Amino acid sequence: MIKTVRKFCAVCRKPAYTKLCAACYRIRMKFRVEPVDIQRLRVDQDYGCAVCGKLNNGLALAIDHDHRTHKVRGLLCTRCNVGLGCLSSIELLQKAIGYLEKPLPDLKYILENDIRKIIPVSEEDIKRVESDITLVTMREKARVLASIVGSTEEAAVSRIRRYRYQLKLEEHES
Repeated sequence: MIKTVRKFCAVCRKPAYTKLCAACYRIRMKFRVEPVDIQRLRVDQDYGCAVCGKLNNGLALAIDHDHRTHKVRGLLCTRCNVGLGCLSSIELLQKAIGYLEKPLPDLKYILENDIRKIIPVSEEDIKRVESDITLVTMREKARVLASIVGSTEEAAVSRIRRYRYQLKLEEHES
């Protein structure tokens, strides 16, 4: 009978059959750093993300590295890692900061009550359009409804969707 001796990883103390567990071995091979250094980095960052400081909801922090030099920069939560991955250069980050610091454009926002005023549609008009079997697609129905009440197709689509949603709520309640 062959007896296997169970060992523990020298770094993270997880069960392993070799000196390093699979995760620590991957860190060593992919990033060319000792897993002990990653552990030290984790402690230095108080087990949180290097950018926002938050814990990663119990998930392991990602090892952030420069894709050109492959040097490790720190440990990041998923959101910060993805964000930095999308904005990989300092120039892009500066442009993004400038964009966020700009004042919001002066747009006229339409409130829900104002939309109802723009599209004075009676329930009978919507029912008539919805029950018409010659109109198959939502666009066709919106085109007809828009011509009846004198509005845009987009506004009519919105009104039809709201009507269908109300019907579903009524069905669900009864």
